[in-house]
Amino acid sequence: MNDIREEILTKATSLFMKNGYQATSTRQLAEHLDIKQPVLYYYFKNKKALYQQVVTTYTQYLGTALMTISQEPLPAAKRLFLMSEFIINEENLNLAQLMHDMQTVFKGEDNKVLFAEWRHAYLQPFIMVFNDFTLANNMTAQQVTMHFMRILTAYVSVKYVLNGEQEIREMITIFLHGSTLEARV
Repeated sequence: MNDIREEILTKATSLFMKNGYQATSTRQLAEHLDIKQPVLYYYFKNKKALYQQVVTTYTQYLGTALMTISQEPLPAAKRLFLMSEFIINEENLNLAQLMHDMQTVFKGEDNKVLFAEWRHAYLQPFIMVFNDFTLANNMTAQQVTMHFMRILTAYVSVKYVLNGEQEIREMITIFLHGSTLEARV
């Protein structure tokens, strides 16, 4: 891949994930890269096409990393911790912003394709790990994954400052085992 195109994608990923689609202009991106705006349009048809490529490329990167961790020969709880830690520490990831942008920028078939890519790359590794647990109350690994992601998103979306690995471990322990010995619902 061309170095300039790669630089554009790298900087665009940072700006889109930090500021969102609407708040990131191609002019701003060109200024950050110290290039002229037409250079962006040489490589990408328009801002939407650039954003779509950012989401696709970033999704592939996240999916590859998460799949690698999910297949490590480790206990499921350890893999879940490592995957969560990776996501929380991923500097460009703002899940709430990304989900918002994917829902508002893309409509119809484009939206379906991007969400399918996202679900496959991002959720599938977690589903695989939760399949290694004995799940309660006839829950499926997909259902458990969706609930886990809602909790994890709180840590990722606001770049929550963690007190080391302990908070991630506590969150996962509470999710997996609950916080009380009371009867389950």
